[in-house]
Amino acid sequence: MSQDTDLASSSFHGSYGLDLFHSDLHSSQQTIESTPASEPVYPMMSSSLERFGNDWIVYSEMSKEDFIFWWLQTIHGNELRERNKSFWDRSRSHSEAWNSFKQVAHTVTGDPKIVCQKCGQLLDHPSRKLDGTTPMARHLRGEKCQRLSNRLVGDSSLQELFARQVRNTLEAKM
Repeated sequence: MSQDTDLASSSFHGSYGLDLFHSDLHSSQQTIESTPASEPVYPMMSSSLERFGNDWIVYSEMSKEDFIFWWLQTIHGNELRERNKSFWDRSRSHSEAWNSFKQVAHTVTGDPKIVCQKCGQLLDHPSRKLDGTTPMARHLRGEKCQRLSNRLVGDSSLQELFARQVRNTLEAKM
């Protein structure tokens, strides 16, 4: 057994109490059918985190530590770990466009998005593609945002607006 394999085995064993390299079953007895199907792993989430809809967690300055702790456990949080300190922080951003958006992440995957507070539309998070706030400003000036914000303002709370728009967006993608 190589040193790398020994290290992987001991670290896995230490973390999970399992030793995959020394099983009681002979390899001929190990089948896919004998291995239980794994359930999806959902990251632990603090009750202080604000949700909107069923599928999104809202980033806020008040709960940023809990949010970052949760987000780093998700698929996207883990992928973007190197940028996590500045990814969600808008304190250095001076664009007025941010006043019309909330930052959110998917409850299971951690996929970062922003939500327009005027029309409820989900957009890619600017830090994800490093394209700044230009797409946000373009969205706010766009016909679709103007039309939806005029139609939806006044007949719903912001939370209901977000939930309805997110459902409609996700259903349209399916």
